[in-house]
Amino acid sequence: MDDPGIRVFLAACILLIGAYFIGLRINRRTGRALARWVRDGLTVTGGDATIRWLGSSGFVIEVGELAPPIARLTVTALLLPREVGLLWLYYHLRGRQDALVIRCRLAHPPGAALEVLSRASVFTRGHLARLEAEPGWTVRAQDGFAVATRPGAEHVAERLWELFRDLRSGVWQVSVRDSAPHLQVGLLPRSLRDAAFVFDRVAEAARLVSAAGQ
Repeated sequence: MDDPGIRVFLAACILLIGAYFIGLRINRRTGRALARWVRDGLTVTGGDATIRWLGSSGFVIEVGELAPPIARLTVTALLLPREVGLLWLYYHLRGRQDALVIRCRLAHPPGAALEVLSRASVFTRGHLARLEAEPGWTVRAQDGFAVATRPGAEHVAERLWELFRDLRSGVWQVSVRDSAPHLQVGLLPRSLRDAAFVFDRVAEAARLVSAAGQ
């Protein structure tokens, strides 16, 4: 035990173990608070919700028995790996935050394909580059976002932008496809306060997208 190298090694081990348990506790507390936030928002949509925890990295809430146009709704929480200090630091320096992804399967598939993507988000950079390079997509700039549309989806994109514009500090993606999930909304929960308002916008977007396909 008089060897300085051994003392340094033991100190590093204690530090790493302590950081692991502190990060684990923070993630569990964050996850529980976020799950409560989502459940508060789900009062807007109704339905029967079940939750499945993904260890300390997040959870999945699935909601069935919903009123049309939403047939099924899934909310996935993706938390930063705070229990692994170096990995947390890597993601933190890249600007990544805890995120929510809301996916809706609609009773009637939409007749449009579009993406509204935050240009500042680490979640969208690669996806946006692929859309800009893919034939058939038109991409335009809109207040720090990129609005990408297939032919015929421009009007739907405009209305969706108006719907989510007040939430743009907390939204990094709104995606519409003709295959499930028909509507996907990516959120940064730290930038949002009123869960019911957020899920009301998601429900309104589902009605708008579903109507576009009829």
